This record gives sequence, C-alpha cells and structure tokens, in this order.
Amino acid sequence: MSNPEIEMHTESDEYKPTNGKSSSKPKMKRRFQVFIVLFVIICLGIQFFNVSLEDTQTKVTPPPRGETLTSEESKYLNSILLNRTGSVYYLGKDLVTKGNWNGTYGSYAYVLPDAPRKAVPVPVGNYSMPTGSLTLRDYGWVDYQVQGLTYNRPDPPYWDVFKSEQPAIAYRLVGTLYRNDMGSIQYPVFEWAWGDTSARKDARVLDWPDGSGKKATCWEDGSDRGFPRNGYFNIEMEFPSGTYLLSLYAYDYERKGRSVQEIVVKDNSNSSLTTSTTTIGDKEFDEGIYLKFAIFGPSNVLIQVRRSSDSVNAILSGIFVDRILS
Repeated sequence: MSNPEIEMHTESDEYKPTNGKSSSKPKMKRRFQVFIVLFVIICLGIQFFNVSLEDTQTKVTPPPRGETLTSEESKYLNSILLNRTGSVYYLGKDLVTKGNWNGTYGSYAYVLPDAPRKAVPVPVGNYSMPTGSLTLRDYGWVDYQVQGLTYNRPDPPYWDVFKSEQPAIAYRLVGTLYRNDMGSIQYPVFEWAWGDTSARKDARVLDWPDGSGKKATCWEDGSDRGFPRNGYFNIEMEFPSGTYLLSLYAYDYERKGRSVQEIVVKDNSNSSLTTSTTTIGDKEFDEGIYLKFAIFGPSNVLIQVRRSSDSVNAILSGIFVDRILS
C-alpha cells in the first residue's frame, strides 16, 4: 500500500472542484509534505555524519566527566594487557579538558608547579656550583635566574603542590646536563609563574585544587641562557604496583616563542626497557594538551621534556596520575 503522506502525484491527478475550476491548494499541501520529508532526511544525514566524524576523533576528545579514559583508549589498553612486553605505552591526547582537570584527572596523585614569586625563575633541584673564581654567570645563568636562587629548594616537593594516595607516587626534577670545555655542568629545573592577571579567565590555565581559582605556572629548562640548543629537563617518577594513567599537561601561555615540543616517557626499571616518544604540535601547544600514557607498576619512569631548537624553552604545567587497574 502506498504511503499517502509521501506519495507523488502528476499534474493530471490534480484535484478539480465541482465548479470546473482547478485549485492549487492540494498541490501546495503535497509540496509542503514532500519538503518536510526531505528536511527530516537531511537532518538525519547530518546527525549520522557528525557521529561518524566523532568516531574518527577519539584520540583528541576528553573522557566522560569522572572517567579517565575514552572508550577507544580503554579498548587499546585491553589489547595491551593481552600482549604487554613493557611498562610504558602512549594512549592518546586530550585537547578539550584544558585547565578543568579536577574530576577527570589526578584522582590518585597530582603535581603542580607553584613558584613563590611571579615572573622570576626559581631554580629547584640540584645544580653545579662554580669552582675557583668562576661564577654562575660563567656557567650561563642569566641575572634573573640568579635572583631566584634565594628560593632554591633542592628536594621534592620543592615549591610544588603535591598530593598522592598510598602507596605514594615519588618524583624528582633534574635539569639539563651540559658538557663543554669546563666539564659537565648540571643545571636545575626552574619553576615559573606568569604575572598576567588575565590568566584567571584563561581556559587553558589549570584550576587550583584548593578552589582558589587558576594559576598560570610551569616548570622550564632555563634555556634563557641560550644553550644548549637541545635543552631539556627530566622528571623521575616511581610507581607502585598497579596500572596507572599518567597525564602530562602543557600549554604555550603566550602562544608564541615555542613551536613543537617533544616528550619522551621511558621505563627505567631493571625488568624491562620501553620508550614512548610523542611530539606536541604548534597549535596543540598553543591551546593546551594532555598526553596520556599507561604505566604498569612497579616501575621507575623517566619523563624528558625536550626543547626544540627554535623555541624559547621546554615547559610543562602539570602531572596527573590515576589508578586504572589494581
């Protein structure tokens, strides 16, 4: 049986009233019905296209609120569990969560840099002291890095905001080791806080865990000295037994001066040796990005944040850990 709502008619089928004069009202009504049907079909097609498009972007969408992994990342993690040979695996990116991390990441542990002064690089960790008549400036330190030395803290948690469930995650910051004609020079890592008040309204800036608002801060390698061109800093982490999600957050606050940045996550445990190297693209860096890794503990993990040769420095703004399997 034909459907009277969408049945098509020819002009000869046009209704003729008893007075012999043709009327266009039924014809207009049928055209309107056809228009409605076509409109519904188009809307359904657009919806299907959007769903398909979303399926191709699972690597850059955030997990559901309160969950740490997207469905695709969970599937990939399950496949790793069946054929695992190492302790470090790259899972994907999150370009959407930005500064609003609380409730998505960091349920087991988090580390946030919290420099005690704004716009002054504060050195943390150990560093080489000059010998003889040499000074820190001979070692390449610039004046405002020397100024920040008053606030140096050699041991964790430095000035950082650090919280961990038990058994606790442990971490340590280690700066660039530079070799020249004077020998090997160990630089510290520097903590930095931007002084711009507009950071409080910037979606990329991390929310502070005490609910006080946002703080634009980072760790950086101190490349203001201009060398080495391949500057970096390391974060050494110890994970207890279990399976964890490690999420590293970075953003280029000024949206200039930094291009791509490479982050290497390496298993330093004696039992196995695996490395995952990931590059942050220019636009990703500008707008804020989480890089997500599966960590199988117990393991010792080295995170190396590498500066590109055409960038001001290497930076990172947050470390987040979630336990995903016992």
